[in-house]
Amino acid sequence: MAPRHTFTVKEKVDIISRLENDENNVDLCKQFGVSHSTISTMWKNRAKIMQCFESKSLKIKKNRNPTHQDIENVLLVWFKAQRSQNVPISGPLLQEKANHFARQLGKTDFKCSESWIYRFRQRHDIVVGKVCGEAASVSQNDCDNWLRTVLPKLTEGYTDSQIWNADETGLFFKLTPDRTLKFKGEKCTGGKLSKDRITVPVASSMEGEKRKLLVIGKAKKPRCFKNVKTLPVDYEANKKAWMTSEIFEKVLRKWDSELRRHNKKIILIIDNCPAHPHIQKLTNIKLAFLPPNTTSVIQPIDQGIIKTLKSHCRKLLVEKMVNDNENSSTPFAVNILDGIEMLTTAWARVTADTIKKCFSHAGFGKFSTINTNDEDSDDEMDNLPLARLSSAEPTVTDWETYVNIDDQVITTDNLTDNEIIDSVLQTQEQEHEEEEHEEEDCNVNKIPTIRDALCAITRTTLKKYCLFGEASNNLDVEGIMKMEYTLQRAQKSKLKQCTITRFFNKSLV
Repeated sequence: MAPRHTFTVKEKVDIISRLENDENNVDLCKQFGVSHSTISTMWKNRAKIMQCFESKSLKIKKNRNPTHQDIENVLLVWFKAQRSQNVPISGPLLQEKANHFARQLGKTDFKCSESWIYRFRQRHDIVVGKVCGEAASVSQNDCDNWLRTVLPKLTEGYTDSQIWNADETGLFFKLTPDRTLKFKGEKCTGGKLSKDRITVPVASSMEGEKRKLLVIGKAKKPRCFKNVKTLPVDYEANKKAWMTSEIFEKVLRKWDSELRRHNKKIILIIDNCPAHPHIQKLTNIKLAFLPPNTTSVIQPIDQGIIKTLKSHCRKLLVEKMVNDNENSSTPFAVNILDGIEMLTTAWARVTADTIKKCFSHAGFGKFSTINTNDEDSDDEMDNLPLARLSSAEPTVTDWETYVNIDDQVITTDNLTDNEIIDSVLQTQEQEHEEEEHEEEDCNVNKIPTIRDALCAITRTTLKKYCLFGEASNNLDVEGIMKMEYTLQRAQKSKLKQCTITRFFNKSLV
């Protein structure tokens, strides 16, 4: 009998990646001399294997959970926060901090030893030693030098479609123009205003491709999410609606897995902050960090992409406010689901051309002069909702102030030890949380039936307008027809299923 082949985690990940790229199972069995069931078991357990790969040593063959997992989780978050700030961490300092967190967690039986720290470092591939610090501030010359000498080396071998930038922005999703003065300059670190804000990480490529938005709110399960099967964004939550290192790592590992399935690699350029830790074992994403204090100058996302997104989003909010105010039967109200829908529509309206110009203006492109005021959709029609609102509300402020009102909102911060512990414990408890009720006016969503959806297309003026209306040339008539056909097939399938069910029920009588 041939000796049993024991695979390392790294070998298992390689096999899973090859299966994701449609490589034949039989060929892999022949290459490694194993049975079909061995490869199938790897594929079945791929989620656990990838999790092990992302957090353990590559030579490990069996995954053993560490003792005092909660202490380890808190210590790892603290370590990543310190590393992101280029703070040198020694073995004795890790040992002292582990004992400190054990006391904070009430673990009186824990005493951190050198061997525990050694295993901790092995599990997470941590190398302690001197870290070179960076300057607290950077001059324009430093920015120019980075763009001229560092950026070309970082992006060498990458096409425009593979060069990505990302940053977070805060958004008061309920904010109407008449309340602008109350919010001006607000950083929103907590309190009543925090429930009206979300954090939105925005990512796009130099070629103009846009990443699906992530929204970070306060409630894990807002009441208005009830009956919602699919959100148009990814959604995370914590008590302050901030980006955290845990969320950042979770999102990047998911993205890395997607890229691995499509056999594509990218470089992601981001700013250096505690919420953006250095993540190990990313196979298809290369992380690169901007010099400190340069985001306002050389970060493409901050050169107009976020502003354009917010401009479109606020136009949609004002339009809803005007329409609701003119329809007395529908009082104006906005919940986080409404905010997400408007944000998604706004993101779809940000064009690739605008994104390319922002990358060029940041110094990533071939052109040195770009009109920074160039925005998508400068059509005067877009300002009509605000003009109509201004005539009824004299306190309405100017558009520029309204769009930029939450530019100073904090989206991440240095966490205290207690905040680190709270965030880790909250993450562990979220799986057992019940639905959270926000302090907001929202009704539980009524689920439309297939018949309701068909009526909206066929028995109203929508279909006729798409065919005969004045703006019919600009409408996706084919898309409407495809949607109608898909709904009709779904309705027939459901009716057929009901008929079969009734048949069997009668047969049993």
